Amino acid sequence: ILHWDGSAWQAYPSPTPSELWGVSMVSPTDGWAIGDANTILRWDGQAWNVVQTSPDAQTLNAADLVSPTDGWAVGASGTLRHWDGNTWSQVPSPTDQELFAIDLLSPVDGWAGGANGTLLRWQGETWQTATSPVTQTLYALTMLGTDSGWAVGQGGRALRWDGAAWQSIATPTSADLYALHYLSPDDGWVVGQDGVLLHWDGTGWQAQQVPVVGNLLTVH
Repeated sequence: ILHWDGSAWQAYPSPTPSELWGVSMVSPTDGWAIGDANTILRWDGQAWNVVQTSPDAQTLNAADLVSPTDGWAVGASGTLRHWDGNTWSQVPSPTDQELFAIDLLSPVDGWAGGANGTLLRWQGETWQTATSPVTQTLYALTMLGTDSGWAVGQGGRALRWDGAAWQSIATPTSADLYALHYLSPDDGWVVGQDGVLLHWDGTGWQAQQVPVVGNLLTVH
């Protein structure tokens, strides 16, 4: 676990040997990390601590906290976990496909994505399966607004949400895409397999040159 203090990265002690796959910060003194074997850690401003959760050992791949009392984590076999400010509880899932990504716009509006093109939508009551134009795995998802969002994944797939439907948008690569981040609707970045780096300029995806050949797993 590494922390950036404005001038350097500092290593912090981890209370678990499990691999960690996602992190979501509510504030400088409140954050969460999730990973293998249902591992959930909480940051209290001083240290990371293991949080006791349900007994199953499903891997958790991503988390997103809307507030200190409202958050979600997703993972293997369609696992959905909800944080209510006191406990993480299992929530019924409409899929058994592994989920790799989640992004919430508000307590009543969010999306999750995963294996075989799975897309789920949250509108405050239950998670529902949404129509996906692809069957490839989706590894990352970000929502810019109720009528704007992106998902990327296997084989260079990129999907765009326009408020009514997800549409497939061409990219200049067939490499797997693992993460994306947007500064604005006209300025976004995606990274992936074998050092792939793509930039969205508002009209299309452009490949960028990078000095590495290894997989790029995250961007922010």
